[in-house]
Formats: sequence, C-alpha cells, structure tokens
Amino acid sequence: MRRTTPKAVKINVDVDNQGLAGITMSGTGQENNVPYSLAFQARNKPYENAIAIAGTALGGNQLGSTAPFVPPTRKVRTTFYNTDMVYMLSMVNSGIDSTGLSSIDFSVFKTLESFEVSGTVNTGVGLLKLPNSVKNIFVNANVNLVDLPALIERFVINSLYGGFSTLAAKLQKSRYLKAFLNGGFNNNITGGRSGASMINFATGSIGALDLSNTQLERLQYVGALTGLIIPLNNYYEFVLQNIGNTIPVSTLRTYINHALTCSNLTTFSFFGRDLSWSRPIGNTDVSNELRYFSISACSITGDVTITDPKPNLVIFHSFSASGSTFKNVHNTVNLSGATGLQTLSLNYCLTVNLILPAPGTLFSIYANGCKLSTSDFWNQILAHASYLQYLGLDAQDTTVGLGMTHVDLTLFSALLSVSLASNKIEEITLRASGGLNSLDVRGNADMHTINNLANQATTLNQLIYNNTALNVDLTTIPNAYVAGNFSAQTILDYRTRTATTSLQDVNFQNCPSLHSVYFNADSAKNVITNSITLNGCPLLSTMVNMDKIDFPPGSVHVFNVAGDSLNMIFPFGDNSFVPSSMAVHNNGMSQSNVDGTIDKLYSNRAKFSALGTVITVNISGTNAAPSGTYEAPTGFVLGVSDGSPVTARQKMYVLNNNYLFAITSN
Repeated sequence: MRRTTPKAVKINVDVDNQGLAGITMSGTGQENNVPYSLAFQARNKPYENAIAIAGTALGGNQLGSTAPFVPPTRKVRTTFYNTDMVYMLSMVNSGIDSTGLSSIDFSVFKTLESFEVSGTVNTGVGLLKLPNSVKNIFVNANVNLVDLPALIERFVINSLYGGFSTLAAKLQKSRYLKAFLNGGFNNNITGGRSGASMINFATGSIGALDLSNTQLERLQYVGALTGLIIPLNNYYEFVLQNIGNTIPVSTLRTYINHALTCSNLTTFSFFGRDLSWSRPIGNTDVSNELRYFSISACSITGDVTITDPKPNLVIFHSFSASGSTFKNVHNTVNLSGATGLQTLSLNYCLTVNLILPAPGTLFSIYANGCKLSTSDFWNQILAHASYLQYLGLDAQDTTVGLGMTHVDLTLFSALLSVSLASNKIEEITLRASGGLNSLDVRGNADMHTINNLANQATTLNQLIYNNTALNVDLTTIPNAYVAGNFSAQTILDYRTRTATTSLQDVNFQNCPSLHSVYFNADSAKNVITNSITLNGCPLLSTMVNMDKIDFPPGSVHVFNVAGDSLNMIFPFGDNSFVPSSMAVHNNGMSQSNVDGTIDKLYSNRAKFSALGTVITVNISGTNAAPSGTYEAPTGFVLGVSDGSPVTARQKMYVLNNNYLFAITSN
C-alpha cells in the first residue's frame, strides 16, 4: 500500500478573556511520529497569541529528545501562518539541532515580543536573526544572534549559549536594555539550606563588558571579566560572582556602594574577589525592599548592624569556606531588625557577638568557624528551637568549644540537620520524637554518648563521627550513611537495613576493637557507590555476605581490608562484587584461602575485563604464597588462548598477561 504524504496542518489558536493563548506541539521524538510538515496559525487579537514548540520538528531537523533517539531520515518542513499576530515564540526542551534554525527567517514575526530557544542536544552554532520588536530573549542553546533587536530590554543566556565572542559589542549598543542575566540566580528565598548560587550559567570569554549606554536595572553575571562599566541606575538586582582579578578593586567598591544605596534593590550578591576592605554593614545598606543579601568570600571586615525594621530581608550571607584566603570578619553581628529573616550564614567570619531577631521565621543558622561560646548565645538559639531546621555550629572557640560539654537538643522540634563538630562536647541528647536527617559530631574527642539516637532510625540518613570513646550500634540506625574514623567501633551490622539507597562508602579503617562486619543478605541494600575501606583493624576476622556487596558499574571501586585478620576466601567477582582495586594483604591467609581467592578472580575474569581498566590485587604480606610455579599453562597463547591453568600461580600468569590484572603475591 502506497503511503501518502500528509498535508500541512493548520492549527487555530483562540484567545479567551483569561489572557494568553498558546499551542504546544510535543511528544514527537521518534522518526515515525514526525510529520512531514507542521503548520501554525494564530488568529484573533495581535499580541495575545503565543506558540510553544516542545519535542517537535523545526527548521528541517529533529527536535525530539525522547529516548531512545532515532534521527529522522527525511527533512521536515515547518509553516507558520499569520506571523504578524504572534507575540511569543518558545522552543524548549527539544534537543535542538541548532544549525537547522539558521534557515528560519524569524524576522517575519513582526510583532514578536518574547523569544525563547532552549535545548539539550546541539550540533553546530545556529545564527538567528530576530525582528527589532523583540524585547525579551532567553537562550539556552548553541545559537548566536546576528544582532540584538533594537528594542531589547531583557536578555538571559544560559549554559549552552554559543555567541560569547561578539556579545560584548552587541550589548554595548542596546540602549533600552534593562536586564542582563548570565544564568539563573537561585537565591533560595523560599527555602533550602545552601544559600545562593548561579545555576546553568553560560561560560565563555566575554572580555570587557560596557553597559554604560543601557538602562540597566537587573545585572546577574558570573565568570571572569577583563573590564566592567555599568550605569549608576536604581538597581532591582545586582549579582557579580567569580569575576576574576582584572577589574580594579576601587571600581568594584564603587559599584557595591552604589548598589547598596538603591531603593528598589531586592537581591544583592557579591562573591569570590578579594576586596581587602574595611567596611561595616549598617541599616542604610539594606533597602526596605531587599530580600536577599550576600557579600561573601571577599575579605570584607567590620561589624554588621541591622537594627532598623527590615521585615523583607529573608536571607543574610557573609561567609567563607574554611580554607579560603578571602575570609570576611565580623566581630559583632546584630540582626535584631531583620524580623523576617529565614536563613543566616556567617561561616568562618570569626563572629564573637551575635544578636538574632525575635523568634518566628528563622529556620537556618550556619555559623561554623566562629567564636560563639557564651551562654547568652545558646539562650538565643534555644529561643528559636521551635523553628530551626538546620543548625551548623562547627569549630567554635578552640579552648572551650561551645562552652558546654552536654548539648541538649530535645526542644528543637523541627530540627532536620545539625553539625556540632570539634566543639569539646562529651554528650548530646536528641529529641525523643525522632525526625533528624543528619548529624555530624566528629572532632569531639571525648564524646561518649548520643542519647535517643535509636529514635531517629526511620529518618536518619547520615551520621558522621570519629570519636575514640563512641561505639554506635548501627542496627539501631540501619539506613544511615556513616562516615568518619571510628576507634571504638566493635561491630558493623547492616543485616537489618531496609533502605536501598547507596551506602556511598564503608570507611572504618584503623579501628582497634572492630571484630565483625555483617552485610545485608539482599544485595539491593548493599549498594556501595565508592569504596570499602576496613584496613588496619587487627581483630577483624568475620565478614559475612561479602558476595552480596553491589559495586555499580561506571566507577572505580576499592576494597581494602589490608592488615586485618580475615583468613578466608574472598568471593571477588561473584554477583556484583567486582571492585577494580583489591587490597587483602597482611591478613594471615592460609595457602588454600589464597588459592581460593585467586580462583575466584580467574573464574570471574570476564566480569573484571569488562571494567576496561587495570585491576590491581595485593594478596602478599603475612599471607601464604599461592601454590604452583608462576608460568604459562599448557596451551597458553598470548592474547589468543588462556590455555588450561591448574595451579594458582598459573592462573595469576594468565590474568596478568591476557587480562588487565596486576597481582602482587608472595
């Protein structure tokens, strides 16, 4: 039966009184679903029509991103009708073949105001010409614009943008430009714990950026600049991150000072450049509209005094990483006027005096590496106990820590995550009702007790500790990922684990009292994303369900139990227990167990070969020597045949020469 070519389909878009009308074409990822031609027709009122195309064909190429992806064997023709009645055109999540867009004359959309193109699969750079009527452009595809439209007001570029080399010159001519955003700024105003970050930002060499002829009100840029000139307008948003060291510090100080005087300012962030600046932060630096404030990792010093009512300020950040050379220092931080504050981060600012706003909204406090050790400070924390979800107070005063040996968290009814590392704490009491997700208490050398830990069994997914006097019964928290160095640990027991989330690492090295390790009988509950490190545990003689360890493919996995007392056959290669590096030396293994372990490696050699990397095995030290003579077995041909090895040493010879093994033995 002869197949007929379908005609172009006209799609009418009607506008109702509720506002925007639009059409979306989607779900045409497979070749047999792609029509030969598509047609779009807008009708009714100009400027009230929108066309959105997702996963469809455009410009003679495939736009589908559904898997499995099968490129079409035929070209696709796209037809638009009544283009002078379309004001928004959006092509998103479409795996765009950018070069195909170059054949489309978008200038026929004479009333177009908003244009968006975004895709995940890009080949070549598409060159686009847009009509001068366009005021808003969002690009996350490997395309370049012939020029920016004359009336452009808002220009957003994300990580796939392909026109960096000529961008600065085009922006300089855009005198109506009000917003230039490189990426999407995530300020976590509605929640979260990590603060602000630039997401999906475009990376490229833009050189010097001169926006002095624009009407700029919103600036968000991350990445190196060799120069920056901006107008001193009334900014709504001002974000500069990791801009490099070329722009003079005096210029940046001028821009920061100006931005903080803007009455419209809602978002301010400066990050990652040494300003070496003694500058207090006061009431006049926080507009009544400001919701997000961050001036971090830039070597600014001075007290923070926000005492006037600033109910709109939701997030305040002035932080640095522990190893950063650009540390901010604020001896006193008074935020009593920030009555709507939700998140506070002062990590490594060496703050001694902290005055918080009245309780009611604050749910995240991060003040790691400060000097907060007074009873007055802890009383303030307790006043917020009913609201706090995230609390980070690592490494306070090096002499007295937090100023208490017993930390009582029973009143913290909403707490999800707490970090109290290196604070000279001996005992912690968690709330009896449970609900905690994460607990970090490492570095407290004399800690001996965590009360109510078992009550967190259904929710705790991370416990980090390395305390010499602390021996945790892991059967009480079977689903938690545990990390650290555990001198007092005697047993690791995962047999009661119910979660199938990854254990990430099992790292209990140098534990002098550890004698038994029990993995779950269900391999789905023993997924190890990284490695198992249990070396240096001289009493460790029992390890059960090793063959149920699941090392997922695609990563380098280490199995290190050197220096223990595991005199056994290691079931390497059974099921998914296929590490790429195995250290079992100095375990006092008998010859039969050494031979049995090598036999496992040989029997499962195809699985190890499939890893495509060198497989290292150390089975030497206090272990017995493998049997036989290290020689080619009968019938062995290098790279062709393994022959018929009989002894353990002959099997080692085959593995080392015909496979990617490097085995060390006595």
